[in-house]
Amino acid sequence: MQYHQLEVSGERCLTATRDSTTYDLTSADEDLRTFGDLARVAGIARIPIDRLAAELTENADVVDQEFVDQHTTVPVDAEEVWAAGVTYQISEQAREEESSMPDMYYDVYDADRPEIFFKATPSRTVEPGDAIGVRDDSQWDVPEPELGIVLRRGEIVGYTVGNDVSSRSIEGENPLYLPQAKVYDRCCSLGPCVVTPD
Repeated sequence: MQYHQLEVSGERCLTATRDSTTYDLTSADEDLRTFGDLARVAGIARIPIDRLAAELTENADVVDQEFVDQHTTVPVDAEEVWAAGVTYQISEQAREEESSMPDMYYDVYDADRPEIFFKATPSRTVEPGDAIGVRDDSQWDVPEPELGIVLRRGEIVGYTVGNDVSSRSIEGENPLYLPQAKVYDRCCSLGPCVVTPD
């Protein structure tokens, strides 16, 4: 199923889309307003998220997809967004070409431990359709489409898409400037939805 968090008149609600029909899960249970609420309740009940949502759809209002598109906000309320770097061979070549210190990256691609870095807090994350941020002290900035993994207590409960906006000129100047190149106002976008593993 696909799950969207909506914001309507200052209130949050959660929808689930199955077989081209979208259901307002909050109309079936007013305590379920976010994907996190749904994942928490499913965890307590020890049932899959999609099974709980399917049960809720029996008493949920059907909503139009256009309404969902107009009111979609971030798909998950993540306290923190973390990212994995140096994940593709093509990025290895690019980093070596872009960096003033390419030797720094050689061992990372073959190491057992991945490069993991802090990306954003909720206040730095934008929703679908919102403008991303670009640093004015950087001459080269790029969008980086990413697969987002949604975790609850260390378990994968869904996937989303994201944009890890990066200031390449800052990072290329010195790899130790990575936090400045990656973490700033509106540096991350998520969504529009969460899709469960099934």
